[in-house]
Amino acid sequence: KNRDKAAAILLARQLVALGFTLVATGGTAAAMQAAGVPVRKINKVYEGQPHVIDALINGEVQLMINTTAEGAQTLADSFSLRRTALMRGIPHYTTMAGARAAVAAIAAMQTGTLEVASLQSYLNASCDGRACSTSAGCRVGFLFSKTSRCDERRADMVDKVPMTLLGYQKLEEELRHLRGNERPAIIRAIAEAREHGDLSENAEYHAARERQSFVEGRIQELEDKIGRAEIIDVSKLGGKAIMFGATVTLLDDDTEEEVRYQIVGEDEADIKAGLLSVTSPLARALIGKQVKDSVEVSTPKGSKSYEIVKVSFK
Repeated sequence: KNRDKAAAILLARQLVALGFTLVATGGTAAAMQAAGVPVRKINKVYEGQPHVIDALINGEVQLMINTTAEGAQTLADSFSLRRTALMRGIPHYTTMAGARAAVAAIAAMQTGTLEVASLQSYLNASCDGRACSTSAGCRVGFLFSKTSRCDERRADMVDKVPMTLLGYQKLEEELRHLRGNERPAIIRAIAEAREHGDLSENAEYHAARERQSFVEGRIQELEDKIGRAEIIDVSKLGGKAIMFGATVTLLDDDTEEEVRYQIVGEDEADIKAGLLSVTSPLARALIGKQVKDSVEVSTPKGSKSYEIVKVSFK
């Protein structure tokens, strides 16, 4: 769906950091490319072969995320995609909530931190440290008590988004650009396209509406992240253990070459520039480690081992 594209871009960045190579159909691929996410465009079924169904049948796809908009052609294509994925045993997710959970689980599996716990254990841990005698007791605490510690803990559960000051400034600049430049330009483009008459076959109109959906979704995403931002002043950090903001020099056990990364927020990550997302498998493995420690990370391309040579904050 167009409204899911902004959320899909965030998941795409996480999957790339986890070692996946991405393919997407036209509109989604264009949105990802515009956001700087590496992706290869693939045809929809009605656009001709080779298309996405061919890729599924040929074993080129190991994970599929497909949310469906209205429209007879779209629904027909979605049915074919899901049926083929089911018949071929390909994991596939049809909601963004399910996709987010899957990507989080993949990241946890790569760092060995995936655990199984009952829902009751989470509820009990949230209710003032006491086990609830009935599920209704927890329900009352969460929904009706305005002063209970359950509510306070729920408020604390809102995730902060760690980022450096530079990363925060980049998000603010992008938000200003989208609000002040992109949004007005799209509104003008839609108005001009409407003047051309019949909208059902108006390519300019549909392109502008699709761009509007992406931009508005990205604006919401940026507003949310900026509102939850936890700005880390790296210059004030120190110590021997690796944490967010640390610059880490590693020795690759296979090639005996040194590589250097700074652990930063998701939106700041640029592996070619040595900026490693804090949510990536390697960063997760490094957190808490010190010089001379070794880490091993599993990726779709195989296992990689590193020795930590240097840790600094700058």
